[in-house]
Amino acid sequence: MKISKARLKEIIREEADALNEAITVRDIERMLPSGVMAEYPGAANILQRRALAAKMSRDELVQKIKAAKIKDNEHPRQFFRRLGFEYDLKEENLNEELTRQDKTDVKKMVKDELEKLLKKKDTKDQMGEIVKKIMKKLYKDLSLEHPYIIDRIKIWCYIIDVKSIHTDPFAAQHPQASIGDWVYYPKTKICGLVIGIDNQTGFMQVHDFKTMDLRWVTKNNFGQYKVLWVKVI
Repeated sequence: MKISKARLKEIIREEADALNEAITVRDIERMLPSGVMAEYPGAANILQRRALAAKMSRDELVQKIKAAKIKDNEHPRQFFRRLGFEYDLKEENLNEELTRQDKTDVKKMVKDELEKLLKKKDTKDQMGEIVKKIMKKLYKDLSLEHPYIIDRIKIWCYIIDVKSIHTDPFAAQHPQASIGDWVYYPKTKICGLVIGIDNQTGFMQVHDFKTMDLRWVTKNNFGQYKVLWVKVI
């Protein structure tokens, strides 16, 4: 049985929407006799669609099925009539065909779409931003709530270089620090990592690794701090 991609996507969308509803196919399979499910596996899917279309709750459907007194191996057309629903044999055949054959096609389609999506630059950039946000939240939580974890880590850290613009003592402008940069204040001997910037006030939050304190300092660099290139091993 051939199924167009548009129809297959529609079926997948319907099934995804159904997962968010109160009544699931698995629930209906438990309500129906085992003989019915063995002979007509697509009946549960059709019954779920009818119940959702009728905006029926789980309890209401349970009561209807109990009142219908469905017999084992009974044809769905008969008990659907007692339930007050229409039964379409084409829908059952479609569901049976999907359960047997199209699982592989659906997996391949999803895999191909994901591979295409992951190759796009926009997707990679979005994933990178998400990772950064997670790392920032984790770092803040560790430094504020669980500093003992950081204390246990043995780190060898040394400065590779200071940004080249600092080598010119007559330079009129000094580089501005960004989130993730290491900064050093020669006068106060503060050395730390920039973990937050407030553009409205022009201040940045620096985690001082000597005292493990968080300090708010001005972001505008007039030569009072240096942006470092640091390597951690």
